Parts: sequence; C-alpha cells; structure tokens
Amino acid sequence: MTKIHCNNTNCQATFEVDESRSSSFFGSSAVRTKEFHTCPNCGHTDSHWFYAIDEMPIFEGSEGKIRRLQNDWIEEN
Repeated sequence: MTKIHCNNTNCQATFEVDESRSSSFFGSSAVRTKEFHTCPNCGHTDSHWFYAIDEMPIFEGSEGKIRRLQNDWIEEN
C-alpha cells in the first residue's frame, strides 16, 4: 500500500492505494498517480498525488542543511 493525497482542494485527505509511484519527482514536490482512485473521504475520483515528503528520509542538522538535503533527495528521486 502507498500513501497518496486527494487533489480536491476542499479535502486533501491522505489515504492508501495499491499503486506505486510510476515516475520520479525530478525536482517537483509531488507527482500524480497513474491510475484514477476514489478518495474515501470526499468521493472525488481522479489521479491524486504522491508527495515527496511522505517518501523521503528524515534528515538532521540545521534548518538550511535539512532544506538542502531534502532538495537534493527530490532531485535524485
């Protein structure tokens, strides 16, 4: 199961689906699901979002260092 986020602006609930991310983030903080899914919270059916923050490891250090490490991770994944 993979965690995704509803793309309905009034909902944005998090739920799990049986789909893995089909593309890299390439510097973006989110990518869409390949398949359409129905949000269990609001019933909105669409290709929702995988968020990089849900997948990246936890980094330690100063705020600036953490931000740089997160940006590097997003570029590489």
